[in-house]
Amino acid sequence: MIKNIFYSITWCSFLSCALLVGSSKGPITGNIILSSPLLSTFDGKSFAVGPEKIHAKLIMRTQILQMLYGVAKNGKRQGFYSFNGDLYTIEQLHKLTFNDPSEEKTLLEQVKADFEIRVQPFIEMGRSFKPQMLIFIGESLRLHKRNHPSNILLRWAETDGNNDMEAFYSYVNSFKDLSEFLYDLLNFLDDMISSCPKARQQFIDTLKTDKEKKVYEQQFQKLFEQQKTKINRLYEH
Repeated sequence: MIKNIFYSITWCSFLSCALLVGSSKGPITGNIILSSPLLSTFDGKSFAVGPEKIHAKLIMRTQILQMLYGVAKNGKRQGFYSFNGDLYTIEQLHKLTFNDPSEEKTLLEQVKADFEIRVQPFIEMGRSFKPQMLIFIGESLRLHKRNHPSNILLRWAETDGNNDMEAFYSYVNSFKDLSEFLYDLLNFLDDMISSCPKARQQFIDTLKTDKEKKVYEQQFQKLFEQQKTKINRLYEH
């Protein structure tokens, strides 16, 4: 009983941003259980999909939802991206009409840089596992009926070597592109979390150990700081 209550509180605290999805018109279609035998083999293995990977996916998911919908402030949602004196979310920028295409391009590059800062540490964590992730991303997109050849998430996942962020900057050329990419990525993260019950339970058990939780957070923070140094130059232009 106590364990179930702890599970519910933990899960809700990490997925609280999901409440935003219900009122949105974005194509977040709900989690699907992936059926790949490879995933069931890797579930709960530290080298593949262990508790630290679940932790990373939950944080990454929250980061993306905040980019799309902003954060709660004074009873309203407030975005992070400044344009003409106001702060916007990606969802709002997607619907905004820009009179000057150069203004949209400049702002889009800044938002893409923010995405890189927010998620690059987690991408680095999974880089060695990328060939397998491509299989899971492909299945997720297919089951959500989003596996068309031009899908940006699919093309991004297919990128060789360490060029995934360069490919992201190249493929995303509008706020519409960015919104669709982020929605597909959110669906995939939900699918992975839902499809790995062993790793999910391991993560919950790990939360009871403060020392391990602090180690994860320190690792993420170190990667974030390294990435900020690399990306800050993009905001200077």
